[in-house]
Amino acid sequence: MISLQQSAFTLPENTVGTFGIQISDADGDTVTVTVNAIDIVANYSESESAIIVEAPNVAAEQIFAVNVTATDDKGASTSQQINVTVQNVNIKPEILLDSTSLSIAEKTSRSVGIQISDADGDEVSVTIDASDITVNYSETNSAIIIEAPEVTEEQVFSIIIIATDVNGGTDEAELLVTVTKNDPPSVRFTDTAEYQIVERTFFTMPFEVSDPDTSITDLILDAVLEPNFMTNQEPVGFETTIDVENKILRIDVGRPEIIGVDDNNNYIPADYTLTLNVSDGVNLTSASFVFDVIGTNELLLLELESPSVFIVQGNQKNVSYNMTGALDGYRVLDFYYLNEPDLEDNRLDFSIDIETQTITVIAKPGSFRSDGNNSIALRLEYAENDVLGKSYTKTFTVNIREAISQNEINIEDKINTLYKITSLGSEYEEVAYFVNSYLYLSNRIDNNEYEINKENIFLKREIWYAGGFGLVELLREKLALSDELSVDAEYQKAFNSIEREIARIDQLQLFLIVEVLNNLISQDPNNLFPIFLEEDFFDLNAEYPSRFVGNSKYGSYNTEGIWNFNEEYQIIEPVIRKLQGRINRN
Repeated sequence: MISLQQSAFTLPENTVGTFGIQISDADGDTVTVTVNAIDIVANYSESESAIIVEAPNVAAEQIFAVNVTATDDKGASTSQQINVTVQNVNIKPEILLDSTSLSIAEKTSRSVGIQISDADGDEVSVTIDASDITVNYSETNSAIIIEAPEVTEEQVFSIIIIATDVNGGTDEAELLVTVTKNDPPSVRFTDTAEYQIVERTFFTMPFEVSDPDTSITDLILDAVLEPNFMTNQEPVGFETTIDVENKILRIDVGRPEIIGVDDNNNYIPADYTLTLNVSDGVNLTSASFVFDVIGTNELLLLELESPSVFIVQGNQKNVSYNMTGALDGYRVLDFYYLNEPDLEDNRLDFSIDIETQTITVIAKPGSFRSDGNNSIALRLEYAENDVLGKSYTKTFTVNIREAISQNEINIEDKINTLYKITSLGSEYEEVAYFVNSYLYLSNRIDNNEYEINKENIFLKREIWYAGGFGLVELLREKLALSDELSVDAEYQKAFNSIEREIARIDQLQLFLIVEVLNNLISQDPNNLFPIFLEEDFFDLNAEYPSRFVGNSKYGSYNTEGIWNFNEEYQIIEPVIRKLQGRINRN
């Protein structure tokens, strides 16, 4: 027999209830008790003589049936049903902060982890109560994000985080934030004199830096170089290195811009401002100094006997070159295949002899490809001894053949001529840019005229460069095909194309000088530039590496091999210096 204290009970959700029960058997048989229930946990405790029920979480009040069955060892049984009513009870959400207090510097931000839970699984919203400090809750990052304001002295802010579920249950947590004063770093150069530095050298500038709140090694230092003159180009060849430990700023000086001459025909030095920025992550402090870059008369030029050569497979070819303008000699930095596939094929052996100024190329036996590319580009990189800054490159092409035809030799000679006059055509451009800048900086022309002149120069330069260099590359591709120029019709077509291009470039360059440069020169009352209109300036077939360097009309080499302009032509020197990078780029 089963005797219950009561057959119906009420429990709040998420609680445990114990209900007394008496089990008896008149025959004294052994009795087994089983409990069956759906959607609710219920168990019989013999020691407590009770049914223990665990009320589940419910959205609304709900009745659960718990069936208790007693069975003796002879198989006789009896059952009773207990009705358990489970009431819905809202449990408030709970807030758990990773930290309840912290200290941060002014004008910085910090995040504090936060966990918000709700036993009922209810949707929870979070609000923040704070004054004079910016605080946000990020559900995605489970964090409270604090942005500290600027303060005049250390200040404590109270932040109240409130979590509210949809049934009105709330929980609060307080976060105390101490905001400390963050003083900016200080920086200054210990020597504030204005410097004049020779191009392609370096100098060091000591500085002092400190921060009351931050270790020097944790500060962020950055050097910024800006030209103090009008230019569309970034400074070339300039590098800065900051030695924080020894508090030294090193500046490797590149080549200066040519910005003109003054009324006394003296070059205007290119001046730059170097700014050292120091940040503690919040505050930024800067110190600056100005320096001038003085150009030199050094001119490093490497001129090849031929920028493109033929060689029969299995044979050797020596190519002579001429190096001028190296004050203390020069060094070869690298000599390599220009294109990766050629490096993998490795069909050539090549070397350079500085003493004899000779490049030796050997086409290995079997290096000719009857069905592939036989035109291989090599690049030589070189620099002056003991001179910092810019290095130079020279590229030339090796055409491998089984045999060399006269047609190929004739075309190659013409290509070399076209390449040379196209490259030297950049002198027209630089002369025009130089005169245009001089006239503007000396107030001979206004900004509008300056910009119009600059655009005209650029447009004409693009025409001849695109035509000249484009045709050179096209013809070299033809030379890479071993049988292309063996056909007389193809040979004559290529030969005529080069002849027309040479004439076209000649006309375009003369047009640039006459229409643009002559107009500029006519605006100069000091008449500084008449040499640019002399007949020698248009000599496209001269043997010297530029229209000026090596031309005895304009100057001579000294005993150290340095080119010096005659006094009346020294105005050309900055133009030639600016051209060095372009003349040597290929």
